[in-house]
Amino acid sequence: MRRLSVLLVGRGNVGGTFARQLTEALDRLEREGFEVRLCGVAARGALAIQPQGFGQETWQEGFEPCSGSSVRKALKALEGVRPLVLVDATADPEMSANYRHALDQGVHIVSCNKIPFSGPQSDFDALFDAARGHGLYVRHESTVGAGLPTLGTLRNLRQSGDTIEQISGCFSGTLNLLCAGLDTGKSFSSLLASATKNGFTEPDPREDLSGRDVARKVLILARLAGDSLEPGDVRCLPMVETDNSLPVDGFMTSLEPYDRVLGERSRRAARGGKVLRYIARAAPAEAGCELAEVSKDNPLARLTGPENVFVFTTRRYTVPLVINGPGAGPEVTAGGLFADLLEVGHGVADGVAREKQA
Repeated sequence: MRRLSVLLVGRGNVGGTFARQLTEALDRLEREGFEVRLCGVAARGALAIQPQGFGQETWQEGFEPCSGSSVRKALKALEGVRPLVLVDATADPEMSANYRHALDQGVHIVSCNKIPFSGPQSDFDALFDAARGHGLYVRHESTVGAGLPTLGTLRNLRQSGDTIEQISGCFSGTLNLLCAGLDTGKSFSSLLASATKNGFTEPDPREDLSGRDVARKVLILARLAGDSLEPGDVRCLPMVETDNSLPVDGFMTSLEPYDRVLGERSRRAARGGKVLRYIARAAPAEAGCELAEVSKDNPLARLTGPENVFVFTTRRYTVPLVINGPGAGPEVTAGGLFADLLEVGHGVADGVAREKQA
């Protein structure tokens, strides 16, 4: 019987969906010879620990108030439980330091949090150096394409000796959902309210609208393609300039000016036989993202929902390799975390080498 224990960080849209997907699958996994236990859930100001594992009906129970770092306290409480995987379902900048602490404690990492992977290049390198030094996995497929096999494909291309020349496309399911909605004449404010309600945006949707979320994806892709880039090397133009001085609730109730700006820009594009799409490019000579007009016969114009498309141009793939599918939402993001978790679990059980994991 293969065994793996899990510490989940975050119980919001993605974290809650991941916990449901995992606990619903426990019986099936056990029949397949894989015992996975959800042993802890750490949230801001709250912590629940059950070393023997929570079930489908119990994982939301037993939370106790927690001052200080709930992640550090959870790791302390589970220090005798190994192999253990920390699954980060947050967008918390403080998790960067927690990753290094977890690795020092012999804990694997699975994450959809872009921030720890999109800071200074030296921090990115140090994280994976630490993982290799400890013989541990760090998997973060969901940081870029939610449940799409984007980073895995990139890793396989490079490990098989291919050279990545460029990765381009629409890297944000959220922004594509908004752009496709503008094509139909809907107001930006109604589109953003719906996307936020259904879990398609970051907790603060200005992270999406500013382009920062896409810029982090560009940086992650470029680094895994072999380029050494700093955050400032990514040219990032926002979908729309937003007021960052307001709290999130205040911003969401003051969207009328954006309706006018984006509505007119969308209509102007339509008069020229074009549509708006937020496009991105990861390449040594040009890494960046911006809202641009594309002709209606462009494949990007045919994207109609929360889709991502990644177009790989490589030494082998002169006719580009394209990955396309849902790129936002709690179900697919949690599914990507789940897939990474099982990959780690099988690798740990089989003793697979981890030297080239990044």
